[in-house]
Amino acid sequence: MNVAVLKSLSLCFKTPSSLMDRRLQARTCAELNGRLVHAFYVYPSFFITILWTSSYADDHPRMLYGMIELSCVGLIWRVSTMLRIRSMLLHRSNQWIWEIAGSIILIAAPVGVMCSHAILEYGFGTWEFLIILIWSVGASVGGMVTFQPNFRLSLVHQAVVLPPPFVTSLFVGSERGIAYAYANALLFVFLLAQGYRFYRNYRAGELARMQEAERMRELRLAKREAEQANSAKTRFLSAMSHEIRTPMHGIIGMAHLLGGTKLDTAQKEYLETIQSSSESLLSLLNDVLDLAKIEAGKMSLDSAACDAASLVVQSCRTFQASANLKGLDLKWQVPEHPVLVVADPTRLRQILLNLIGNAVKFTEAGEVLVGLETKAVDEKTVKLAFSVQDSGPGIEPEHREEIFKAFSQGAQNPQATQKGTGLGLSISNRLAHMMGGSLRIEESAEPGACFVFEAEFAIARVSTERGADTADSSSHQGRSMRLLLAEDHPVNRRLALALLKREGHSVDVAVDGVEAVEAYQENSYDAILMDVQMPRLGGVEATLQIRDLEKKHGLRKTPIFALTAGVMAEDREAFKSAGIDAYLGKPFKPHELKALLQQVPIGE
Repeated sequence: MNVAVLKSLSLCFKTPSSLMDRRLQARTCAELNGRLVHAFYVYPSFFITILWTSSYADDHPRMLYGMIELSCVGLIWRVSTMLRIRSMLLHRSNQWIWEIAGSIILIAAPVGVMCSHAILEYGFGTWEFLIILIWSVGASVGGMVTFQPNFRLSLVHQAVVLPPPFVTSLFVGSERGIAYAYANALLFVFLLAQGYRFYRNYRAGELARMQEAERMRELRLAKREAEQANSAKTRFLSAMSHEIRTPMHGIIGMAHLLGGTKLDTAQKEYLETIQSSSESLLSLLNDVLDLAKIEAGKMSLDSAACDAASLVVQSCRTFQASANLKGLDLKWQVPEHPVLVVADPTRLRQILLNLIGNAVKFTEAGEVLVGLETKAVDEKTVKLAFSVQDSGPGIEPEHREEIFKAFSQGAQNPQATQKGTGLGLSISNRLAHMMGGSLRIEESAEPGACFVFEAEFAIARVSTERGADTADSSSHQGRSMRLLLAEDHPVNRRLALALLKREGHSVDVAVDGVEAVEAYQENSYDAILMDVQMPRLGGVEATLQIRDLEKKHGLRKTPIFALTAGVMAEDREAFKSAGIDAYLGKPFKPHELKALLQQVPIGE
């Protein structure tokens, strides 16, 4: 038995190598630390019972009090170990388990020694032996549960409580001694078997909890890394969007101004190519930004009353010229009466434009038919089904699962002369799901492909109020205004000056935010057109300074409009927080700038 104790202690001394084992060891220490109550309850109660209920103290006082002192030393040692255990774990030392094993021997050995002594002095039939026997069995069973987190400590505890009386009973002999030794051995084996089972269950449970905690930690880490990567991607897209939109604004704007001059036929064709290519590039940029916003969960839908039938007709007319050039027959079938629903008209139009645009692009001959069907769901809801049927090359069945993936070319027939980016359908599909609907390819006996977008919408109530498009009599329609233009880019500055002066406005120019604030302090303006990214002082910072000056001196609030290539959601929030009244994203069209300036009220 001594060999078993030494072997268990040597195994305890082995330092865990893996991180999981070290964490399990730390949890075991914490659990054992919380089970000190066993030692402070069982063994003092044992000695008190012996003192009060037997003549052992009178017969063998030196033995009893010596065992009490030994047990008290063990208790003090155990407490000291628990107080120092954190430092031992930090230094990855297994000294703590040696110390706990030593304290167990000092605490529990008196029970085994006194049980052996009672057998020698009183025999098996006395009260003194019986009361000590009861406590020794109770201490053994309690130790099995107490040291459940570490089987080796449980083995040490059992080895100092049960084997001493076992050996003594064999030494005494007689039928009672042999019977007691047999029962003692069976109890010892049973407690070890149960203790090992308890230990295995405890360890399995702790490992499962630790692995679950580790999985949760890894998930949190992966989530944080994904958020950081997504944030970096958003910042990159925002920066690239700004850098691309700025020169594009100059290209599209100057092309528009050039279109207003006298050009020969060849020059007009060149100009149309420039404008078409610019619009295609701008469309691609918008698609990339939309896809990024959807993936980042920052895409939101507006709610407004709109006529779905009118949206279909407008979207078809957008591609009427392109269809005519290819000799295609572009038709639409919509209800004769308005279909008024509550939806996001911009995103609904975006889905229709993507579907109709693809149909016209990939169809070389024949027709494109766009339809709208309505089906009442209840008094407040209507189900709309938009369909786009073309007579193009169609889509192979094996590609129909891939065409809604971003940048997928699965929808393109190898024989098709047109190629796409694979973004339009992906964005349309995600927008459809955001609206609570679906976008699918429908089986059709007709050649080509048929896309169907279905969703349920709330029915819009017809308003009798005056429409929002009615002109405000207090606006600067058709009047000359004094404006301040803050723009650092020379091409965009020249373009804006040309557009504004063509409308008859008087314009002062600032090349950065510092000059804009200085000009505001020296002059009075009907409105300020502010670029956002400028040297020395940006547009947002300049706006904040102007708003502070207005508050400080009690001045009227001058309308400030941002002309910016920053069109991300976080950009709009920054504009609003700074006090910018509205913004116009670059590249913009002349009529959009004109509509923006119509928001300027007439000063008193």
